[in-house]
Amino acid sequence: MDYIKQHFVNLTKEEEMIAIAMDKGIAGVQEVAADVYDTLGDGFNRSMRRAYSYAFDDDEYNLIHTQDSRLVSAISKFSFNYNPIKDIVNTYIELVLIEKSESEVKSIHDKLLKKLGKSAKLATKRLTKMVIIEAIVESLYQTILFSPAVRKNVKIVSNIAYTAIGGYGRFEQASIAAEELRWNNPYFYWKLYGKGIEMLYFIPKPKLEKGLYLVNGKNTDDDIVSTIIDLIVG
Repeated sequence: MDYIKQHFVNLTKEEEMIAIAMDKGIAGVQEVAADVYDTLGDGFNRSMRRAYSYAFDDDEYNLIHTQDSRLVSAISKFSFNYNPIKDIVNTYIELVLIEKSESEVKSIHDKLLKKLGKSAKLATKRLTKMVIIEAIVESLYQTILFSPAVRKNVKIVSNIAYTAIGGYGRFEQASIAAEELRWNNPYFYWKLYGKGIEMLYFIPKPKLEKGLYLVNGKNTDDDIVSTIIDLIVG
């Protein structure tokens, strides 16, 4: 089990999520101290907006409340059998290749293998579209696992205690990332929303965002190959 999945399984398999966050979140915060100041500011801002909107703006309050609830719900989906972050990557690749035929996907796979070699874990004996998608997803996900920016986002989520302003800042950053995705790539957003995992997009966002333009199904094979290579090795 990779560290992202293990991290969230550990976080959600206990009933006392707040206790876990307060007990184990400190190490993550210390490791990414430079990020804490931004997180604290975002947390304070979100806390103030929630408090103000509770009294004066029902729509704003309901939006914040819904986003917060959906983030907690998305985190709770992590289990030994399901990894929402990997599902986000899978959804992305499926949308990128949605209009490609079986032969076109095989051609893309061949080009990726030639440029990246077997080290990218793209090799597969069965060359069906589904299997090739799984191979690409696995290769990209492994890259995401080792991204410093992604690790930072995962660790800070440890500090998810509702009473901790710093932890609440991550709610704000998650909501901003989700809203940006909704405006910039609604098709991808609503696919994730339907699975209840759009609020977790902020975690792989540092790696995926530069390839979002592919989610329209109208790109050449070479465009797809070059972008996937950039996502994997960039």
